[in-house]
Amino acid sequence: MAATAFGVKQKTAAESVKKTAELLPQLILEQLSSNGERRVPDSELLDRTLNELQTERLSLFLQLSKEVKARDSLFIEKKSPRALEKAIIEADKKIADLQDKIAKNLEKAQKETQKFERSERGVIEEPKKDESGFEKFKSFLPFSIFKRDEETKKIVKENVKLYNNDASSLFKPSSAALSQGFQSRAFEKEAVSAKINAVLSGTISNYGEYVGVTVELTVYPGARSIGVATDVGQVSDVVPLARRLVRNLVPKIANSLPVLLEFDVRSMEENQKIDASIMVDGVVIKDFSEGVLFDSGIHTIGIESPGFRSTSITYAFSGESRFLVKASLLSEISGEANIRIKNFPQGTFFSNAIFSSPMTTQNNWARLSVNGRNVLGVFENGETKERAFVFIPSDLAIDGENLKANAKTFDRAANIDKRRRGMYIAYSALICTLPITFYCLGEFTAAKRSYEQGRISYDEAVKWQNRTNITQAISFVCAGWFAIELVRYLWAANRVLPAQAQSDGEIKKAVIPLDENFLIKMNTEELNSDSN
Repeated sequence: MAATAFGVKQKTAAESVKKTAELLPQLILEQLSSNGERRVPDSELLDRTLNELQTERLSLFLQLSKEVKARDSLFIEKKSPRALEKAIIEADKKIADLQDKIAKNLEKAQKETQKFERSERGVIEEPKKDESGFEKFKSFLPFSIFKRDEETKKIVKENVKLYNNDASSLFKPSSAALSQGFQSRAFEKEAVSAKINAVLSGTISNYGEYVGVTVELTVYPGARSIGVATDVGQVSDVVPLARRLVRNLVPKIANSLPVLLEFDVRSMEENQKIDASIMVDGVVIKDFSEGVLFDSGIHTIGIESPGFRSTSITYAFSGESRFLVKASLLSEISGEANIRIKNFPQGTFFSNAIFSSPMTTQNNWARLSVNGRNVLGVFENGETKERAFVFIPSDLAIDGENLKANAKTFDRAANIDKRRRGMYIAYSALICTLPITFYCLGEFTAAKRSYEQGRISYDEAVKWQNRTNITQAISFVCAGWFAIELVRYLWAANRVLPAQAQSDGEIKKAVIPLDENFLIKMNTEELNSDSN
């Protein structure tokens, strides 16, 4: 699918209207690209088949013209009558073969057209009888495993794809094709050459702050108009106008029967129906008690209810005429929890990238808001300003929970680089020792055989044996070094993961210092009783 820049009826239109003529088709294409699937009618399939056959016929005719001219030139090129006769026979075979292909092409085009006309009239072709008796055998089966759904076979669905896979890329035909119109043969030829099956065109009329837009969708080949949508909107805000036009165009693009969506929204804890707000593709459905009709295709459904968690789903509603959407909503949980970081009593704890809670040596507990969902927090060391991530699972993110986490604050990127350099150094040392080790091992093997055959002395063989033992020991040490550095590197990389929070079994009450003003207000008797 492609779109051209919309035309403006008034020649003296403002610059903002001309910009709208280019922006509006881009906005429409951007929203149409998410409506995924289209049912291709038989008429479009016929037009595509006939266009392919026509292109093939034109190519065959050009080949035929070339072969006829080549045959006529043989009378001048060939001097020998025998050679001329042989060449003409071969040329006639090529010409006859091309003529046969053209005849078969025309016959196929005629059959496809007749088949479409019969289907339009409702004429059902009877299947050919199986003379072998296999059809009679299938009739005795209790169920037919060979039955084919002819109606399903005829349905062809395609995904909606944009021209150049970009909504901002508009199709720019030649001025000659535009002047002849979108239904002209010249425009159709350019659209088909660009592998475009549908073109969105339109005109804009401007009166004051408002514009009237008429949009037409034409499919190719065949240059058939499959839908027209008209609406009015403000020049300053064309996004709602584009949405309304898309809403009118989607049924014509999808070209499929509507589906009935029924909704059943309940609470997960009590399994009782609750009042909810339902949005389909961003549009609020006020009354859904008896179901709502929508065009088949991909839709995004959002469900909200006060006191419950909202949820959404995107699903392809096709293949059936009726769907039941059941949703069980979890109750919204709100409250506060406490968390402390082991060995780091002073700092700041950030949760959900919004809330922060300071932690001091007197009160090393941080408070955070929880709602029963996973929480990813960050602890910042008050002295070094280094950070560590903390993950709180949903089963612990509840009101009144006291948590602890063993999070280490350090520069994880620098630590990984350090361990990686150590691993590379150990690996390089191991690789450098291997050639010397293999060389000494080979020389020792050769010296051993030579000693057994009496060609060298015992001392010479022992010398290579000692060298082999030393080099092998060095290689084994380097291999152990590399294994240790590899484990340390993997451990450093694994420490990037956030620390897991746990329930704190031993809860220590925070020590809160008394306010000096409060101490001044206390009399001597109260102070004595407190000290006792």
